[in-house]
Amino acid sequence: MFEILENKIRNANLTRSGRQIADYILNHIEEALFMTSTELANSIGVSDSSVIRFTRSLGYTGYNDFKKDMHSIFNEEYKNRNSIFYSPIELLEKNVPS
Repeated sequence: MFEILENKIRNANLTRSGRQIADYILNHIEEALFMTSTELANSIGVSDSSVIRFTRSLGYTGYNDFKKDMHSIFNEEYKNRNSIFYSPIELLEKNVPS
């Protein structure tokens, strides 16, 4: 789903911590998109600064820049997949009895 991210990771020179972060993000992208760098670091068991270094090794200025780009990619994928994923509003509308 996130081929752009996968390509960036494949072309990056990652540390062992960076590889752990990459694996976690690729396997838990929907959750990771909504985590702070500290929450992500705690979930993986690495330091917050490792998360920042990871995003910089992918060419981003920092974690917020990374998240912003990932949200854009996620939104594009969402539009292209035609409702495989539901937005929070769609979930509310879907679960509210008529």
